[in-house]
Amino acid sequence: MKKRLCGMQSVLRKRVCDMLRFKAMLQKIDQSARKKTEVIISCLFLLVLVIIISTMSPNFLTYQNIRNLYNNALPYLFMGLGQTLVILLGCIDLSVGPMVSLATTICAVTMTDSTLGFLPGLVLCVIVGLCVGFMNGLLIVRGRIPAIIATLVTSSMLSGIALAILPVPGGEVPRSFAQVILGSLRGFSAAPYVIGAILIVTLWLMLNRTKFGKNIMATGGNEEAAHSSGIAVDRVKIAAFMLCGMLSSMGGVIIAARIGAGDPLIGAGFSINVIASVVLGGTALSGGRGGIIGTIAGVFILLIINNILNLLGVPSYYQQVMLGVLLIAALTLNALKIRRI
Repeated sequence: MKKRLCGMQSVLRKRVCDMLRFKAMLQKIDQSARKKTEVIISCLFLLVLVIIISTMSPNFLTYQNIRNLYNNALPYLFMGLGQTLVILLGCIDLSVGPMVSLATTICAVTMTDSTLGFLPGLVLCVIVGLCVGFMNGLLIVRGRIPAIIATLVTSSMLSGIALAILPVPGGEVPRSFAQVILGSLRGFSAAPYVIGAILIVTLWLMLNRTKFGKNIMATGGNEEAAHSSGIAVDRVKIAAFMLCGMLSSMGGVIIAARIGAGDPLIGAGFSINVIASVVLGGTALSGGRGGIIGTIAGVFILLIINNILNLLGVPSYYQQVMLGVLLIAALTLNALKIRRI
């Protein structure tokens, strides 16, 4: 009798374990399907915008215009993908714009037109971006300051440093460096596309195929559970902010190459635009949901909308109002999705 009871208990335990595994598998499939749905919606919206603007302007799909659009998108991709890592943690980085301004001023005063004369400025921008991100992360995890306040304070500091380096727009970024980054003025240059491809593939693999990427998603999904499971939450946050700072700085380097000078105020509107592109790509501000592909779609959605508004002759101040309305709509849809989960 005891053997039968033990046998029935073991069978029952096995069935319960199988049911729990099956339930966990279904939940994982459901979460994956939701993530893919958000990406598909963003990409479809982007496709609709491309069709609309193509009918409005026959020159939109020409090679020259596509190259210009991509060159405009490249710095946003750097900033947006860095911001994505931070937002996936349930945080936000408002120092992205001022970091861009600071990077342009560093480039303008350190780069020379000699062979590899751009290298010291480039290395300095990387170091400064990493240091700023480290400071942001340290204020958040050690100082226990909310991310939005910590990065707002950092923004003010970076803006002041940028103005101290270059009080007015000026300086000079070597033309040869600009041609390498953005492509030659004549003929085809693969450099911008190679840079973008390396950035996207590297971050996608990091977020989806490495332990660090999984730790970011776990921390953003439930910080207490992540900490309980042995994840070094503080280190993950600091590393994510460091990557965001470095990528924002690289976005500033690309902008400096494009305008050929430094500008201590050029990044003023970038922070809100970058956050908008990430949210439009389906990444939840609450953390734990979103990804790289959605942000890429969000960046191009934002740029194409601006392109449409420019074609229609809408004044810049109304464009800012429309951007705010679009961001509110995206946040509202995002909040509704979270409530359903």
